[in-house]
Amino acid sequence: MDLLGLGSKGHIDFILDPQGQRKQIEVKLDDNNNKRSLQYTYYDGEDVGGSLIALPGELTENTSIDFHFPNVEKPYESYIGINVKLRYFLRLTIIRRFTNTIAERDICVQQLSQYPEINNKIENHEQRLLKQLNNECVRTSQEYPSHQEEFQQRSQQLSNN
Repeated sequence: MDLLGLGSKGHIDFILDPQGQRKQIEVKLDDNNNKRSLQYTYYDGEDVGGSLIALPGELTENTSIDFHFPNVEKPYESYIGINVKLRYFLRLTIIRRFTNTIAERDICVQQLSQYPEINNKIENHEQRLLKQLNNECVRTSQEYPSHQEEFQQRSQQLSNN
């Protein structure tokens, strides 16, 4: 096989966190085989960097290539579902005469900046509902004056919650 240029591929590895301080998350890769993988967690706008380690194949010695991508925009959160998979990955392609060597490393992305916006919408909706309920209690108490004290107590309880 080496005569055709199809020699051994060698081994390529991505080192993303040499200090071991980045959070990792276990991700299920395949439902049938229960394969799992540890992926490093990144956030939107965070730098992505590390080293590529290429063990000897055609090379005569180990080779290490440092890389750094500053302020990488990652607008979506990683997701693995039944029908859809949204992933971020690093890909290295070594172009050879007959066959190319491709190595990929997935990373997990979390979006923490979107959560408060959703909570604010819910709180605004709750406030509007409480205001409508309070107005309804006031209107009802005016229509039924004999129960006015009871309605005022209910209204007071609603506004305290």
